[in-house]
Amino acid sequence: MRKINLLIAGLISVFIVSCNQSGKKPETDSRTTVKHLMVLSQKDTVQVLDLTNQFMTAVKEQRYADAAMMLHEMKADDPFAQPELLDNEQLKSVLQRLKAFPVYDYTISNCIFKEAFDNEVRCKVVLFPKTDKEDRRPNTTTWYFKPVRYLGEWKLCFRNSAQGDRTFHSSVQ
Repeated sequence: MRKINLLIAGLISVFIVSCNQSGKKPETDSRTTVKHLMVLSQKDTVQVLDLTNQFMTAVKEQRYADAAMMLHEMKADDPFAQPELLDNEQLKSVLQRLKAFPVYDYTISNCIFKEAFDNEVRCKVVLFPKTDKEDRRPNTTTWYFKPVRYLGEWKLCFRNSAQGDRTFHSSVQ
């Protein structure tokens, strides 16, 4: 009888220990361990393309302030933070760059969607028309945008070299 009681007590203790261990889950930081998946629909693509077209049209029409006011900034140290509008110094810098690169025409050449905070839209920008076939001056450049979806709303950012992104990029084509 004593052996049976010891056996039952042993089985009960093993059962209790195994129940306690299976209920525990290790605590982890979800930002570092969970891949942030983004579900895209055609509506998202249309919104990003529309936002990019609005910006580029404003620049093409020399409404530089309107275009610059559409841009947002991502914090380099926290990609999950809310994109913020540019401050006055940043607006001045963007306005100077936009005025330095007058846009004759543009085409959206590529859209890459990865995650809510890491996407890319590439625009080929024509700075002036070429009327002479022997003119060897480059007349195009490429601008990279970083559309960011925050709380279901798309914000347009320029690529930020502080985050390892590309910013205005000149190319000979």
